[in-house]
Amino acid sequence: MIGYLRFFLASLVIYSHLDFPLWSFLGLKINQGVFAVFCFYIISGYFTGLIYDRFKNSKNQMIEFYFDRVLRLVPLFCVVMCLVFIVNRFHYEPSLGIDPERAGRLKELFRSFLQPLNGLVGFLLGGDFAFGAYSRVTPAPSLALEVKYFIMFPFLEKLKSSHLKIISALVVAYTIYCIHRRWEDEVENYTYRFLLGTFPLFLTGFLIYRQKKGLEPSQLFKAEYIAAGIGVLYYLIMFAKNLVHAPWVGETALALLLCPAALIYFLRFKPGKMDHLAGYLSYGIFLVHVPIIHFLQIRQSKVEYLLTVLVLASLLSFVLHHVIERPVLKIRHRL
Repeated sequence: MIGYLRFFLASLVIYSHLDFPLWSFLGLKINQGVFAVFCFYIISGYFTGLIYDRFKNSKNQMIEFYFDRVLRLVPLFCVVMCLVFIVNRFHYEPSLGIDPERAGRLKELFRSFLQPLNGLVGFLLGGDFAFGAYSRVTPAPSLALEVKYFIMFPFLEKLKSSHLKIISALVVAYTIYCIHRRWEDEVENYTYRFLLGTFPLFLTGFLIYRQKKGLEPSQLFKAEYIAAGIGVLYYLIMFAKNLVHAPWVGETALALLLCPAALIYFLRFKPGKMDHLAGYLSYGIFLVHVPIIHFLQIRQSKVEYLLTVLVLASLLSFVLHHVIERPVLKIRHRL
């Protein structure tokens, strides 16, 4: 049932981008979309381990893993960018934030194709940047972090679980120190912008995968317990410093508290066809909902607008899944 969970999280991203009021959780303000993205990172950490193990009998395990990830992420992303480019040529939409003089240049479109790779410039400590006029049409900065994690994963996979926990502990300790000193830019970097800052999220999912394989016999130091402990620590330091909102800390804490338990629970159920479909649609929804919001010129936070965008994004994602993703999926499985 993980596909249904991913679909729900994609819906929360739409909810956030329609500027609904922030959640108030235990006195902290929570951005629903950022919380959903952080949950996606935990889920991605789990399935990255699962996918990498599919190639364990191959001499070219790392290369085949990279190629599989490229085929999963890049084709649909590029198609969505092309569709936005074509529609914007015939119906220019200023709210997309694209300079009219640059909107029709193919060079800008092709440069924007590289946006998910933008983080490779700084890699571990590099933030996101705009690369091409169409670079901010989709949530590409989040994809950039995923790409960086995929590139790092074959090296992380070789480390012992204890080493991965130490890495997460060091990141958490530095983040807490930054909160204590009220260094907001550093807090944002080490909870949202940098790959190193998001390691506790990705690695939580990966450690849960190792537990499920029986590689983590200890009951005391299970990944979900450690994640919950980190979430509680973040909440305590926020209350101690009397901070109602610090950049993305509350979202990280809530994701670490809720998502590991939800992931473990839903993994108990055998996925069906609709569950698989919901999972595939979630990526398409994640990519197309921002252009839909802008082209429909939605400026208000209303439930009917949320449902409209969700339905249209789901329908478009369904079409793209059958036209683009399914043929690519057959190639991935064949290879």
